[in-house]
Amino acid sequence: MIIVDDNDPSSEHRAATAQLLQQFDDPRIKYVALAKNSGACIARNQGVQESRAELVAFLDDDDVWRKDKLQHCIATFQQDSELGLLIHNIKQVYRDRVTCFEYHVDGNFYNHFLAAAAGVSCSAIIVRKSLFMRVGGFDPDLASYQDLDLMLRMSGACKADVLSEVLLEYQLSDTGITFNFAKKVAGAQRILDKFYLNDETTAAQSGKRVLYSALGDYNMMLGNAAAALQAYRKLAHCGQPDKKSRFKLVLAQMNLTFIFRLLINLKKRFA
Repeated sequence: MIIVDDNDPSSEHRAATAQLLQQFDDPRIKYVALAKNSGACIARNQGVQESRAELVAFLDDDDVWRKDKLQHCIATFQQDSELGLLIHNIKQVYRDRVTCFEYHVDGNFYNHFLAAAAGVSCSAIIVRKSLFMRVGGFDPDLASYQDLDLMLRMSGACKADVLSEVLLEYQLSDTGITFNFAKKVAGAQRILDKFYLNDETTAAQSGKRVLYSALGDYNMMLGNAAAALQAYRKLAHCGQPDKKSRFKLVLAQMNLTFIFRLLINLKKRFA
């Protein structure tokens, strides 16, 4: 087990983590304290570099694995020597709501997630270290969408599969990256630049629609109607927009970002 501490060295969280780990006298536990707060991608890459194992699984500090997760995942890799990337189903917990996400990939793994333009939690990703290192690991320049980026690059280089078991409880927080819309904008734009702009396949067109819609929504939440309008217009060029997309475009044209935010907050409250 490798614990990478990405807290600021002067923070209370860094001190508390170091103090807690002093209670464990176990050579199987390795504590790595980064010299500065560097972000999730650099922290994960450092953890992989420190690992001596053939297989690597990730766990963010606010998520919970099922107790037998590693047993299931290791067995799956042992049954297929060509497998390089494995994901599994997850249970998402947000406030008092629990949602199960099941991933069904029929055919090409890369095209499936290219079209969906959405990954899974990094805590649901298991990789062969050699292949992870070959593709360059997590992209440290990505503020979000790190899971999708890694899945697309790895599935383009190796065999990938989905385990049908629900092996993770994913904790969704109002203060996490999911609701950090500035980081979501930066991540979505970089994903578009890396995988979609020069790809005219059906899968890529589907993914573009998802990402342009998301970019518009994130910018509306940030109060940036001009950027949202640009994204919604690009969405319209990807195919006939539905009623919801046309409504959002009108809100952006009229600079009614507060109406958009009100509707989103009401949806979250009563969903």
